[in-house]
Amino acid sequence: MQFKDFTIEFVDPELEAYQWAIDTVKSHGRKVVSQVVITPASKITYEGQSGYTIFRNAKFRSQLDEYLQELESSPVRSLADVIKFNNEYPDLGFSPESPDQSKLISMQNDAPLDFLPKQYQP
Repeated sequence: MQFKDFTIEFVDPELEAYQWAIDTVKSHGRKVVSQVVITPASKITYEGQSGYTIFRNAKFRSQLDEYLQELESSPVRSLADVIKFNNEYPDLGFSPESPDQSKLISMQNDAPLDFLPKQYQP
């Protein structure tokens, strides 16, 4: 048996969807920029600190504060309140993974992200 001009194509559905998205954007007269080089988060720093850590801490702090403020009944309403509560009641203990609250204190002490444009602030 002979196969003439026989080819098998394997199409990656994600690649196909990606190409469809690019074609759709171009069909609306928009420019598509490809091969954008993004600096790894580990290389971004601000005043000697990891940019990722600063952003993560600020984001965590603002989200925790928001969550605590929405609780109907809670003795703590912010990260600062959590730290104070832990200092006042150390006998409630910490987990072996976090034997103290140094991470919480670090997050509380990080400067807010006021230097970022408003649309990028947590």
